[in-house]
Amino acid sequence: MILDKIASNKYITIQCHDNPDADTIAAGYGLYLYFSSLGGHHVDLIYSGRERINKMNLNLMVERLDIPLRYVNELNYESVGILVTVDSQYGSGNITKLRTGKTAVIDHHQPGPLPEGCLRDIRPTYGSCSTVVWKLLKDKEFPIDHFPFLETALYYGLYNDTTSFYELYQPEDREMHDSLNPDIDLIRVMNNSNLTAHDLELAGLALTRAVVNVKNHFAVLRADHCDTNILGMISDFALQVDCINTCIVYSERSDVIKFSVRSCVREIHANELAAYVSREIGNGGGHLDKAGGTIKKPLECEEYQDQCLVNFFSKKIKEYLGLHNL
Repeated sequence: MILDKIASNKYITIQCHDNPDADTIAAGYGLYLYFSSLGGHHVDLIYSGRERINKMNLNLMVERLDIPLRYVNELNYESVGILVTVDSQYGSGNITKLRTGKTAVIDHHQPGPLPEGCLRDIRPTYGSCSTVVWKLLKDKEFPIDHFPFLETALYYGLYNDTTSFYELYQPEDREMHDSLNPDIDLIRVMNNSNLTAHDLELAGLALTRAVVNVKNHFAVLRADHCDTNILGMISDFALQVDCINTCIVYSERSDVIKFSVRSCVREIHANELAAYVSREIGNGGGHLDKAGGTIKKPLECEEYQDQCLVNFFSKKIKEYLGLHNL
């Protein structure tokens, strides 16, 4: 079992993905508590990337649930022992590739290329990485109900990654949901602290810029610099339009372009589209219906010009649809 193999290392670093969301934080916290309970281990829970957590609900989560998550600078950090990535995969586009010797991955996204010898437990059918960790701890008979803060964290992680429990498809997701006894009052407080007034303004502006291709049922939207979670929120909203089956929402940074992909039809896989859009110029991946990625600047392709990123993404979507005869 992967937890036993990880536990054979005295030094264990658990890394959440960049721009952490509730699911990666909850999953990382569960692993942190488990390995810490074994005794004789030095366990660290970290994240990295260009930006620190700035969303109110996530800061509340970390503070109120006493989660020992800390930010590290990739230039000054090297993992000792084994590095365990949660809700992401070592070397993928949404997590900083820290220096390390041994690696392990616990995730619920579609598998990507991993280093030779990397331990892995990847369950893409699960609705959240919190569920993956819950199942691993349950199989080890770890007393989750003795840790009320963990119950609340796992519940909130599942809530956020399944669109407020709307996408509870897997039996394990439903079983975890029914078995936990979270602090519902705190869940309500965190859920009502998702956006700032500035986030609302950014989302509104992005929606007014939507370029909709009615014939091919897709849309491309440009958002000003914002958290990647906001890109996902805008994508989810745009997908509710009756003539949109697929959408890409992007935001330009100083050195990269972040983008979010959504699909509500089986014929179009969001993770495949994200990988296709960013092929050879970045990284992309995720789930069949939700994905995202990063593109390096400047784009290394002839059709790119600074003023027509909408055209670039539109062209890539059309190419993807053509390749699949959609």
